[in-house]
Amino acid sequence: MNEKLLVYDETKKSFRDLDVSNYNDDYIIGTLFFERIALEEIKKYYIICGYALIEKETNNIYPIDIHKTNVVMLEGTYNSLQDELKKELIKYNLHTCPEKIWSYTFFMWQFMCDFSVFDRSGPLIKLCHNIFSTENRMRQLIDNNISIYEPISYNELCVLTKELISISKINIYEYDYYDSFKYMIDSLIKGYHINFSEKDITKVSLQICQLIDENWK
Repeated sequence: MNEKLLVYDETKKSFRDLDVSNYNDDYIIGTLFFERIALEEIKKYYIICGYALIEKETNNIYPIDIHKTNVVMLEGTYNSLQDELKKELIKYNLHTCPEKIWSYTFFMWQFMCDFSVFDRSGPLIKLCHNIFSTENRMRQLIDNNISIYEPISYNELCVLTKELISISKINIYEYDYYDSFKYMIDSLIKGYHINFSEKDITKVSLQICQLIDENWK
């Protein structure tokens, strides 16, 4: 647990103190790394939808890059967070630079201004992009305080499945899917234990996101 916040300077390849005047990262790009468990603190103030944070009170949107082992945030994003959250995140701040800083999708979106990348980044990100593009879906996500990001545990997969089925109001039994697939969805919604590997969790989460995106009216 850290008591000091450090920001990574990609130009100098070293860490430095926070620049509290940097809010847009246009001229000075600072990067902060956090333990993935920090998402639990972030979700108290924001809804997560893919690569975006949606502030619950104002609906302001900020970028975020969630990886399997950490969370990466621009300095300008961190400076824009509520003071209470910023204080809570300090203890999750990582002082080592990961081998890979940005995901491909985040890099193309934020640094190359390629918005078409969302349609090329798999069912989960495509679903999130379509939520942002559809007022009704967006409102339901915000009103129900539901976050969408890639699960890395069976529990996270269960929560994602239950919440997506709930807000989309999709009745899985109305569609022509294999009985085994319907049973699996039902088991995830009810939290029944299934022995899934990490690859299984990723595969199933993408299948569910595709199902939701294709059938959410």
